[in-house]
Amino acid sequence: MHISTILTISLATTAFSRAADKVCTSTSSATLTWRITNFDYHSLETFTTPAHQNDYGSANFTLENSALSYRTTCAGVSAQAPDYFYGDKVYECETPADEKGDMSRFAFDKKSGVLRINQTWVCERDGSRFDGLGEVRLDLKCREDRWVNPEWKMGEDYSRRSVSCGRVDVPVNITYLQGTA
Repeated sequence: MHISTILTISLATTAFSRAADKVCTSTSSATLTWRITNFDYHSLETFTTPAHQNDYGSANFTLENSALSYRTTCAGVSAQAPDYFYGDKVYECETPADEKGDMSRFAFDKKSGVLRINQTWVCERDGSRFDGLGEVRLDLKCREDRWVNPEWKMGEDYSRRSVSCGRVDVPVNITYLQGTA
């Protein structure tokens, strides 16, 4: 009697797992958009002398895929002034370590506002894998602040320029989706 109970529980668990994976595969096949939340862009340029500059720009956001049980954190930092992001560098996003085979990347062009997403995810127990590509043009509302030290002395900051944009939440159409089983 004890063995049959264990066998019944084991079979029920296996059936539930397979059903959950079929939901993953089914949901993935019907996924047409991602969601970008809290997209944040800002940059800072500090001149410590009229000729010496320290600078950086950063872009970060959360990527949501309705087929997945987790959210992906994406962040990129660049020192290529003045726009920092030109769409030519691909940044890796943070995927949970236990989600083997899943990967998300992005490229961003500050001047045009185009954000490109490339995501791969796996429905492991069902044996399916999906690759998606998409892009969106962000309508960033940015503010630029400039400051110059009128009484600059060596050892002080000479000037500062910062750009900060309001956070953006937007859907991203998946323009290419390939699934394999």
